[in-house]
Amino acid sequence: MSKSEEHDLFQGIQDAKGLLNALSEIVDEDDAETLRDMIEGETELHEAIETCFNSMQTDLELVTGIKARIDDLSARKTRFEQAAGRKRALIEQAFVIGQLEKMPLAEATLSLRKVPPGLDIEDESVIPAKYWKAQDPRLDRAELLKAVKEAAKEGESIPGVKLGEAGVSLTVRKK
Repeated sequence: MSKSEEHDLFQGIQDAKGLLNALSEIVDEDDAETLRDMIEGETELHEAIETCFNSMQTDLELVTGIKARIDDLSARKTRFEQAAGRKRALIEQAFVIGQLEKMPLAEATLSLRKVPPGLDIEDESVIPAKYWKAQDPRLDRAELLKAVKEAAKEGESIPGVKLGEAGVSLTVRKK
């Protein structure tokens, strides 16, 4: 709705209030139909309401269209993110196969860094209670990983968990 349309509706409201105040002495308050007819005939309130409503409908149609466009763009964004992830994985694979550690490029320097092994939880139900946090039952993965590593050094293991395989991760530093 334009400023002019907003102003017209506001003015129509003010005119209707003024007319109601002026008519309150000569028209019985119970005669609502007469008051409505006089407001319609003497002010631009009805036209301003219709204009405002039409503008509101246009706004809602635009919202619907924009939402559909956002949904389309969101799906497109997801496809691009997935494509970028696949390309990143291919570059990591190429680095591993080509036995590359670092590659300076015009826009970035690519390098592989060793990623410490994470946890592969095999059966949470047999993991000792000391590795669970006290709030909502939730596994303290950081503490468990630390304990699994220490246990592995001593030739022991913790039931329900083992160290996963180490991997690599591509690092991209923008210049």
